[in-house]
Amino acid sequence: MKTNRGLVVRSEQFLAELGRDYLHILEIQEERALVLIRLGELEQAEQLLNSVVEKYDVNSAETPARWGALWKSRENASEPVDHYALEQSLKWYLRATEYEPTNYYPRINVATLQLIVGRPLDSQREVAITLEHLSGSKTRDH
Repeated sequence: MKTNRGLVVRSEQFLAELGRDYLHILEIQEERALVLIRLGELEQAEQLLNSVVEKYDVNSAETPARWGALWKSRENASEPVDHYALEQSLKWYLRATEYEPTNYYPRINVATLQLIVGRPLDSQREVAITLEHLSGSKTRDH
C-alpha cells in the first residue's frame, strides 16, 4: 500500500493543531509521533516523545511502542546495520509488552527484532506467547 505523502503531512498538521487545543490528551501526541516517524521526521518525533514522557503518566503500550518504531526507523535509515538502534527498538517494544501483555502488536515486533539480533529461541518463545494470546488460550508461564 503506497502512502500519499501529502495526506500524511496534512494529518501531522491536523494532529499538531489538535494537540495544541487539547493539551491533556496523550493519545493525540502518540498518534502525531507515529505520523512524524512515518514522515521520516525522526528528530522531531523524538522531541515529541520526550515531551510526552515528561508531561503524561504513560501507562499503556502506545508510547513505548512509538519509541520502538522510532528506533526501528532509525535502523532502517542507517547503512550499515545499526545494532544499537535495533537493541533500543527491542528494549522499547519489550517495555510496551509489560504494559499490555496481551497486545500482539508490540509482541510481533519483539519476536521479529529478537530474530534479527540473533536470538532465535527468544523469538520462538515470543511467537508462541503471541499465538496463545491471539487464540485466547492461556500460557502456563503467564
